[in-house]
Amino acid sequence: GINAEYMGQEYKGGHIAGSRHIPFDEFAEQVNTIASEIAQLNKCILVCMNSEMRSPEAAGLLLAALPQQSNTQIYVLLGGFAAFVKSYGQDPTLVEEYDPNLWMQVWEALKRVQGIETE
Repeated sequence: GINAEYMGQEYKGGHIAGSRHIPFDEFAEQVNTIASEIAQLNKCILVCMNSEMRSPEAAGLLLAALPQQSNTQIYVLLGGFAAFVKSYGQDPTLVEEYDPNLWMQVWEALKRVQGIETE
């Protein structure tokens, strides 16, 4: 099974189908419970907006908390949800509750603030 854990506000504009939302500030408090819950899964994918800070940090916490006998592989989604939604946002089997208007605003804001090319 795959379990995707979300770390922030990006859940509001859509989310990976079947994913679970855990705000980052709650993740550290719940990491032992989360580790127990996913210990029987094959994979756990962590994702935040760009997967540059929160998801890698959460992955380290989760790896440290997993029982030694667990074979669960922990992944951080390359490019984060921003890249995922850009590629798959229109596919309702992959992204639930996708809000194209919200993401258009996100892309425009990123272009203005960071000079990121979103086309």
